[in-house]
Amino acid sequence: ARRRKVQTAAADLLQPGLMLFGMAFISISYVHVLLLISPVTNAFRPSIRPGSTHAASRRRQRLLSMREQDGSKAGTYGNTPTVLKGVVSALTGGLNSFADATSSGADKPGRSAAAVSGGEGRSGVSSTADLVEAIREDYTQRAYFLTGDINDSLYADECVFTDPTISFKGLQTWKRNIASLKLLTTDRRLDLQDIRVSPEGSSIQTKWTLSVTLKLPWRPLVSISGGTTHYFASDPADSGRLVVTEHVEEWDVSGWEAFLQLFGTKGRGSDQRDEENNTGIMMA
Repeated sequence: ARRRKVQTAAADLLQPGLMLFGMAFISISYVHVLLLISPVTNAFRPSIRPGSTHAASRRRQRLLSMREQDGSKAGTYGNTPTVLKGVVSALTGGLNSFADATSSGADKPGRSAAAVSGGEGRSGVSSTADLVEAIREDYTQRAYFLTGDINDSLYADECVFTDPTISFKGLQTWKRNIASLKLLTTDRRLDLQDIRVSPEGSSIQTKWTLSVTLKLPWRPLVSISGGTTHYFASDPADSGRLVVTEHVEEWDVSGWEAFLQLFGTKGRGSDQRDEENNTGIMMA
């Protein structure tokens, strides 16, 4: 009986990592096929040395060429190729389905009382200065976009969340995605470097670095520097309360560079955190 329990516990630990590995493998294979057959991707194809016939080498060169072509651009949603957006969307949907299938009832990601009411007991704010401080706390005390522990009262229910690889509407959708992703990450760290109100006074802008280790056999480290713009406005249901209506991330690396970190390829901006002396929050 003890042996079965040990085997069951080991399987529970390995399942999320194996799931992500399988999904990532399928996704990267899908990208390779598109690179081989789609004329739209011709511009991304590097020159192959005469006599080189190794198919895997050619596919890897093509993938890295896409990274190099896109790497000169800032990591924004508009600059990310549609292919990569599709891959990330599929991975996110698959991971959510896996999390739902392996959980039940209140334990499902984004459905537990703690996850759904993360802002319980945290009041809304009515001034820009208070909103800045409340958002600062989400970064420095809760590492909110690595843990999903967010002050709900600061965000509109239909807030739009965008990063360089995916965009969607809904605070609960965001919380579900983060809760599912937590199954596959450990050693989460978020360093807030700067937070300020924009010159026009309609948004709060932050600069940060983050790092997480994925629960895959080779334990890849994903490390990114970037910033988030929190656009805010008066709550239509309560004109005295300010809420964030858009949450837009930009990265110092392209979407491809961030994605390739899953396979051990480090982005340019990932060394920045090691070179700067920041006070951050580390979450297991």
